[in-house]
Amino acid sequence: MLYLITIYLLLFNLGVNLNYLPNIYDEYRLFEILISFICVFLVFKANITFSKSTLLIFFIIFVFLIFNLNFFNIFSLQDILLWMVSFFIFLALLEVDFEERKNLHLFLLFVLISVLPVFLIFLSVFNFLYEGKWYGWQFYSGSIRIFDSYIVPVFWLSLFLFKKNFVIINKAYVYIILLIFLALLFNGARSALISIIIPLSVLWFIDKENRYFIRNNFFTLGFALFLYKLIYVTRNYIHANELNANIYRLSTSFRYEIWMFMFEKWKDNPFLGVGGGFLADIRYQYGSHAHNIWLRLIFEWGSVGLILVLFFLYQLYLLFNSKIDPVLKMGVFAIIIDASFSGNFVYPASQVSCILFLALAFSYIKKDFNVNKGLSKALILLYGLLLFYIVINYFLGDLSCIGCENIEGRSTPFFWENGGSKHLQKSD
Repeated sequence: MLYLITIYLLLFNLGVNLNYLPNIYDEYRLFEILISFICVFLVFKANITFSKSTLLIFFIIFVFLIFNLNFFNIFSLQDILLWMVSFFIFLALLEVDFEERKNLHLFLLFVLISVLPVFLIFLSVFNFLYEGKWYGWQFYSGSIRIFDSYIVPVFWLSLFLFKKNFVIINKAYVYIILLIFLALLFNGARSALISIIIPLSVLWFIDKENRYFIRNNFFTLGFALFLYKLIYVTRNYIHANELNANIYRLSTSFRYEIWMFMFEKWKDNPFLGVGGGFLADIRYQYGSHAHNIWLRLIFEWGSVGLILVLFFLYQLYLLFNSKIDPVLKMGVFAIIIDASFSGNFVYPASQVSCILFLALAFSYIKKDFNVNKGLSKALILLYGLLLFYIVINYFLGDLSCIGCENIEGRSTPFFWENGGSKHLQKSD
């Protein structure tokens, strides 16, 4: 499964369109669903056991979904499918032995290829200085925010591998993180940058043995920021006009407006919430999702969402209270920060990239509980059947529609790249 997930992520990051669908975002959404089908079988065969509280929580949620399934609109079903796909991919990856040397080598290859597209940024810088205009450098032609959230776990994975003393990563490490910093700076990725800077600052205090290593990260960030500012100053001097650096913008990018709008709607029905995929459903002008995983769960799913938030927070407490590598803890912290301002658990590649790192971290505190394994397998079976039922009854036409596109709404991604799209359709 680790090999399949790695190939999936790298193909997306390299902009490889297999031409099943013309839109790469939608194509990899379908591939993500197909991967989750494989995960269902792998998880059911594995010896996964849940605690009593976990069994109870997920059984209650299952009952809620079953009794309300016929009342959900297509956008709520898209959201449910997003969460279920994440659930099974995470469980399947949780069973991987990440300490095996071959898996660590696979991670090494993943990191190196993930930053490969960033080399094209120097071509964009040349054009920026020569023509005065900035041209996109990514292999993937869609929203730059997908790459931003994709690369945050890659940054922390590179730190994790550096501490494993790989010769290649040790020699190339400073160049890897320099490329990542430059990419995020020129993308104006404020959420992704604070997802690196804040956890690195915390790591400075809690990991005293490796402060030299953390200090070098800050020096590299400072150098990247210097280059970034120098390039803008040089460009403005050459072209005799002022263009402000993208990263220095002070707006909330409509995050605050989205959150306040959803809060006002949620107050009308706080118990049930406004419904999954609410912003995509109404084609909200500022975006198709809340750009905050916690508020999205609570505002859209009400009390059920609140239960999930509390469950996730308790799992995070267990992780941060454990004795695993602090780099893994801070990587998870980084994903949490980014999830509070971005769509890292919405976009296909960034979603899977985050799940991969979460599975890596949580695999070190995985426990077997004194619970009947039959109950755990029964829960997995119920959710697996529900996943298949939802896909076959509501999304089978999308899976089988070769060459189809999403043609409704604006290009503000949610389940499909045009967030307001219900299904894929044949274009005229």
